[in-house]
Amino acid sequence: MEKFKKWAENFWYYHKWHFICWVLVALSIVFCVAQCASIKEYDYNIVLFSYTELLDEQKEKMADYIAKFGEDLDGDGQVTVGFTDCSYDKEGTPHKLAEARIGRLQSTLIAEPDTLLFLTDEQSFEFLNGLFEGGLFADIGLSHNDGKAVVFGEEFYDNAVVLEKITLPKGMRLSRRGETENISYDDELEAIADNLLKKLDANEK
Repeated sequence: MEKFKKWAENFWYYHKWHFICWVLVALSIVFCVAQCASIKEYDYNIVLFSYTELLDEQKEKMADYIAKFGEDLDGDGQVTVGFTDCSYDKEGTPHKLAEARIGRLQSTLIAEPDTLLFLTDEQSFEFLNGLFEGGLFADIGLSHNDGKAVVFGEEFYDNAVVLEKITLPKGMRLSRRGETENISYDDELEAIADNLLKKLDANEK
């Protein structure tokens, strides 16, 4: 026992900083793994971009509404919809937060081409669609915006009411991004997105 104690003291004296660093690295790895494991996977991932910041409860209600027309893609027994929220209020959102949301939108457009669905309001749809020659969104024969959008009606808005005076922005619509010269998509992903859009479009007519 005395021999082990002496070895431990000697080890700690010469190697304590190496030991502490390795412990911190190990803890960081465990934390990252735990974080990744806790990230929720959704059947449908949708970019939400509006010039009005929405409440979490409104986003939950919109997700639940859209999910009614989707499919259980991962086989877990439920249909789930998640949003990448890039929205900001031009007047009310703090400058730093608005910059972060714009950065998130840019990153999604460039680095996440498999994120195909976009939920916008009338203004933000026009902005996004004007970013690319020929438009960002695909014409798949929908009822609005030259076949490029499902425009939600009264049922969608009534479903998302939180408080009497807090309503969704006008002209909320869902679209799928189209292919460009540099970006093409997996046919199955396109079919999944288009199927959801067409079901929603039929309901909104």
